[in-house]
Amino acid sequence: MCVEVFLKKEVCGGLEMEFVCPTEGEFFVYGLTYFILGIAIFIHFRHMDNYIAKKLWLLSAFAVIKGVAEWQHLFYPLLMDQLSLEVLNVNLGHRFLVSLSYSCLLAFGIEAIGILTDHFKYYRLLFVVMISFWFLYVFNLPNSFMAGNIVEWSLNIENASKYFLALPGGLISGIVFLKVSNLLSGNKYKKSKISSRILAFAIVCYGLVVSLYSFPSSSFPANVINRATISSVIAFKGEQIEIFLGIVILFSFISIMMEIKEHNREKQLFLSKQELLQRERDRISRELHDGIIQSIYAITLQLEHAKFISSSSGKDELAQQLEKTKNQLTEIISELRQYIYNNNVINFRFENLSEGIENLIDEFQNISGIKVDYIFNDETGSKLNKDIVCNLYFVIKEALVNILKHSEADEVILEVNKTSKDLNLSIVDNGIGIEKLSDLQKDHKGLGLKNIEKRVKNLGGTFEISGDNGTKIELNIPLRREFYGRKDFAC
Repeated sequence: MCVEVFLKKEVCGGLEMEFVCPTEGEFFVYGLTYFILGIAIFIHFRHMDNYIAKKLWLLSAFAVIKGVAEWQHLFYPLLMDQLSLEVLNVNLGHRFLVSLSYSCLLAFGIEAIGILTDHFKYYRLLFVVMISFWFLYVFNLPNSFMAGNIVEWSLNIENASKYFLALPGGLISGIVFLKVSNLLSGNKYKKSKISSRILAFAIVCYGLVVSLYSFPSSSFPANVINRATISSVIAFKGEQIEIFLGIVILFSFISIMMEIKEHNREKQLFLSKQELLQRERDRISRELHDGIIQSIYAITLQLEHAKFISSSSGKDELAQQLEKTKNQLTEIISELRQYIYNNNVINFRFENLSEGIENLIDEFQNISGIKVDYIFNDETGSKLNKDIVCNLYFVIKEALVNILKHSEADEVILEVNKTSKDLNLSIVDNGIGIEKLSDLQKDHKGLGLKNIEKRVKNLGGTFEISGDNGTKIELNIPLRREFYGRKDFAC
């Protein structure tokens, strides 16, 4: 129930003024709307890093305190039997709580407009002036507090907060969000721009509605424009309009925050990619400097030595030196091919295994000069799961890298046989064979083979490698659906 409606004769100086009082349900929705608004602002502003966002805690405090203050009306019916009507209407705790909420709204507007215009000093002085007017209005009312009319005096506390805190707070906060909308340029902030303008309009309307729906009083301007006179013209209660405006503010604010958070997420993702790209560039620079460039520098020294030999020694020694230099250049060319292949950006859609293998083979043959015979037998013609396709693609790539690095082969046979139950893959090269590799080569090759083995194991398959005259890799992948969707199965 609304207690103030019973006191309209006293607070209106004996004038008969009728106005519709909010129900308990409306007070509950009213408080809930602003409480949720405050929590939503509090949740979102902590994840933003611009200066205006840092002041949104004041807007959050305004909404939460306002919601709690309106919920106090729900306890009035329970207290009617214990306290007098006059005591309930005085309710200074509620009045000052409402005043505190409006002061938070004004403080947000002052701080935010100060940031946008760089005139903190002048706007903060405005806050002091408004608070001073509030005190003067509250404690210097000749016909209320000094005359002993405590009820009218308590209602004027809330009226004063509406005139000197809520109204300027709504107007200034509206200007803030209007300026923010002008700062949001480009198509990517198109929704936020519109939402900011709606938010600005709603907050300005909130300040106006709150001040117009003041309590009837013998003091100006509440004796002329108040909720009683407004109710005679408009059928809506002030609290109903404020609930609607609160909902508009809530959804507008969430719309802005969600779009800004999405753009911030994209920005962070872009920066992360740039950081990874820079690290990769640094790694490539180190590898080129420590490996290939050093080898080329060594060749220049050998050529200098060959020049010296040509002028002082015989042709046999010169021929040996040139042969040595030629072999080193061949090794460098091979290293460059391996390096280019290893660092090539993968551009594969992971949709069709045969297409992916063909693209991989073409790339491998162009870089390495090694011939690859490719055989693909498919009994079903059905598409494979994308994670199987992805894992097999990288298995084949790893195997071809090992062949390029270590096998000294000039021909490879790659065969895939797919049935309804399983998939068999074999890769055979005509190189020196894994058994003839040096210990160092086996260690390096072992890393690649371990990667292959791990992927095959994740697919629930088997893996075998053998070879004396050449190397043969065989693997079998069961096409069982129970593996699909597993975390370790994913590529």
